[in-house]
Amino acid sequence: MSDIPVQKTNEPKLTLKEIIKQRYSKTGKKTNDLFGVVYQAKDEKKAIPVSIKLYQQCEEDIDGIQSNCLREIAILKKLNHNNIIKMIDYYYGIEGCYIVFESCDRNLEEYIKTFAGELSLNTVQLISKQLLEAVEYLHSHRILHRDIRPSNIILSLSRTIKLTNFSLSRQVTIPIRKYTQEVVNIWYRAPEIILSDHGYGTGVDIWSVGCVIAELINSKPLFSGDCKIGQLFQIFQIFGTPTEESWPGVTKMVNWSNRFPKFKGKQLHSVCSRIGDQGIDLLNKMLCCYPNKRIDAKEALKHPFISFYN
Repeated sequence: MSDIPVQKTNEPKLTLKEIIKQRYSKTGKKTNDLFGVVYQAKDEKKAIPVSIKLYQQCEEDIDGIQSNCLREIAILKKLNHNNIIKMIDYYYGIEGCYIVFESCDRNLEEYIKTFAGELSLNTVQLISKQLLEAVEYLHSHRILHRDIRPSNIILSLSRTIKLTNFSLSRQVTIPIRKYTQEVVNIWYRAPEIILSDHGYGTGVDIWSVGCVIAELINSKPLFSGDCKIGQLFQIFQIFGTPTEESWPGVTKMVNWSNRFPKFKGKQLHSVCSRIGDQGIDLLNKMLCCYPNKRIDAKEALKHPFISFYN
């Protein structure tokens, strides 16, 4: 990991908690993260609200420091975009590590759950455009997020969204390497990951964004399988079980089975009609099971469903 940043602070006489307390005071709720906890705080020096992500110590990683933390720091140091969370500070040592972020009001999952009624189509289009702009920026810098879901998208009162949580992100290499399957929450996981095509690319993020847009419209997840096979069958029930004609090579994939039910599929319009014809067209292009035919973020931003926003 040659791009790991140089350690900023070395104060062996202080514990990690003492280092944090010197500058930050907790002000709000604590939420669990896949690799640790995130809590709301105040930067006493700058008198601004912040979010602090505290990674748990891990004996199996480098000097007890989680490799995911080092990767998140390294990636965030390279990024500067209005729709991507900004890293303010970080520290890591043998006893643990933390990252300080700008603070936002709530995440998109909370917003969807607490919003009274349906989100307006205009709001869905605005959020979709901002999310795709963040993803296009990442992909243009050869970075995969690999965990796009509503809880990893934060929303300000001005309706500006920011993509956050880069614990599972990684730099893409050319040619495409084999990457782990254990990425992306199962409800937002692209079928090529479930079927064990380790050589996946930027299409996995596009699939997740498509699932998020559908959830904004329906106020509930488009797919909600309780296991990998259950998730796969829910996808096939809408789009049909793929064949060698519709997805060349699919029957050769590790987790493919000729015993899979032969779902005929149904129109996406039947489960997501409120988005309208243009929205359905965009979702069909984003949620194409065959990854080689899936639209990319740059082209999606030109789609008439959202391109009228300047």
